Amino acid sequence: MSARISTQPTDEQLAAIASTAVRQADGSWLVPSSDGSKAYRVTGTGCSCPDFEHRGGFCKHRLAIGFVCPPAPLPKKFEGDPFQGFA
Repeated sequence: MSARISTQPTDEQLAAIASTAVRQADGSWLVPSSDGSKAYRVTGTGCSCPDFEHRGGFCKHRLAIGFVCPPAPLPKKFEGDPFQGFA
């Protein structure tokens, strides 16, 4: 049985990636590639990197932005008991 190598970035790697990201006026982020030769646009729904475009889900660029910029809290109308009034 061969050992499986994890490609999951560590918190330190995500922090390093995020430290080089630049927030754009439209709310998206420009995140440099690993070798610094290009930058990928990260939005709330995707990333322009080949990994995201091929596999979808969360690439290291989206994970890095999520690491330093957690999601916004839910609006007040979603707080409280979601089943209130259904008894």
